Amino acid sequence: MHQRRIFYADLNKRGNIICSTTGKAYLIDFQICVSFKPWTGQLGAWVDRIFAALIQEDQYHVFKHKKFFQSELMSQEEQAGVQRSSLNRWYGRWV
Repeated sequence: MHQRRIFYADLNKRGNIICSTTGKAYLIDFQICVSFKPWTGQLGAWVDRIFAALIQEDQYHVFKHKKFFQSELMSQEEQAGVQRSSLNRWYGRWV
């Protein structure tokens, strides 16, 4: 999803993640996703920075859910990703 420059924006809801009988996870409810088109120049650099920060927010929620369900399988990087960023706190208040 992120490789296609899409910010999911709704990973905070566990109900948007479903698991198959084989253990694969799938996302549903793409209504508020945001697509980031590639830009060039100085504007492109700003858009890329914003998109990178939003990707971190999606990853934060994935790590948060993994900590809740399977914390013993988390790497050190994933455990560090569970810490809320200032953007996450602002985003949580805004949304």
